[in-house]
Amino acid sequence: MKAPLLHAAFELLAYATGFLLSRRAWRRETRAFAARPGAGWIATAALLGDALGSKILFLLQYPDFVAANFPSAASLLGGKTIVGGLLGGLVGVEIAKKRVGVADSTGDLFALPVLAGLVIGRLGCLAAGLGDETFGLPTTLPWGWDFGDGVPRHPTPLYEIAFLLVLAAILRFARPRLAHAGDTFRIFMAAYLAFRVAVDFLKPPFGPVASAAEAALPRARVYAGLTAIQIAAACGVLYDLAVFLKRAGRRAS
Repeated sequence: MKAPLLHAAFELLAYATGFLLSRRAWRRETRAFAARPGAGWIATAALLGDALGSKILFLLQYPDFVAANFPSAASLLGGKTIVGGLLGGLVGVEIAKKRVGVADSTGDLFALPVLAGLVIGRLGCLAAGLGDETFGLPTTLPWGWDFGDGVPRHPTPLYEIAFLLVLAAILRFARPRLAHAGDTFRIFMAAYLAFRVAVDFLKPPFGPVASAAEAALPRARVYAGLTAIQIAAACGVLYDLAVFLKRAGRRAS
């Protein structure tokens, strides 16, 4: 199977796994999702937020590519980002919950399903080679991975998979000990976004172009030392920290 088709197969498997695990989690709840007030609006807002956030952040990550190819449909409609999808979905859900008057948190149910989907998706990124643009910078380390251009590189998708598996174990251990609804999902988001800020320094554009194949790919823009994905991820971490600090202040008072 060719790399693009293999990547698409892994991506579909990631979405299917996340959906099925989420559905199973809902079935374990004492109340069905459909019985929750405004559940349909919340689900719709999550999907729309995911799609818009993923696309907007991609446009900010590669503005030079978009501008050079405008108004090509490939530059406007192609490409998406995981960080943008997660943050966009979160914003969509929070807005919808305020509109329909839902105060309780349901994010805990989705932490592990989303995490599982990310692991499978990153396997697809690893199989896709350079075309997926999740490859790392050149390295002389013994585990350097050839993404198809003959250059040993940091296997950043494997780094992410390893991190996610460790995070999954921590969340499964910690979840019964967390007192507040939503804390599992917030910890997942804060940890994953912080990891993305760090690991993305091992990816282009934080290094020289190492091959002709890489030179033909879009290059992310750096804003004050960070890419758009890193800036968005850092904002997400700060938001989660603010939520935890606000809660700690309430307990102290």
